[in-house]
Amino acid sequence: CRSYVLKDIICSYCNYSQDLDLARDPSLVTEDEENAWRCPSCDNKYDKHAIEYALVELVHQRAVAYQTQDLRCPKSKKVQLVTTSNYCEETSKPWQCDYPENSLREHFSTFHRISVYHSMEYLQETVERLLQV
Repeated sequence: CRSYVLKDIICSYCNYSQDLDLARDPSLVTEDEENAWRCPSCDNKYDKHAIEYALVELVHQRAVAYQTQDLRCPKSKKVQLVTTSNYCEETSKPWQCDYPENSLREHFSTFHRISVYHSMEYLQETVERLLQV
């Protein structure tokens, strides 16, 4: 699985902050569920549901960013102002998205693999709904 680092996860007990690599962090990928998702400072469990909701919020933010992005001319970098034009009037190049769809799909498939691996059902359902064609 492609790595994804979730920044600044704060322990609710001791306020220790750390970045978690959800695909490769040894404290998360252990098969012993009782010893997984623990703070390295105080050994209390992280709130896995809160982390899942944060990931769902990230997925929603990326989906909204993709849907509200500008179209640009690849040559002049001008933003499309007239929504009915298919080509830049200055360079005759077709408009292109700032964030291509395949990049978004790759990102969402990484979140899907993480959700399956860590049994995050809400995240998995959200990503599967967004990846539908």
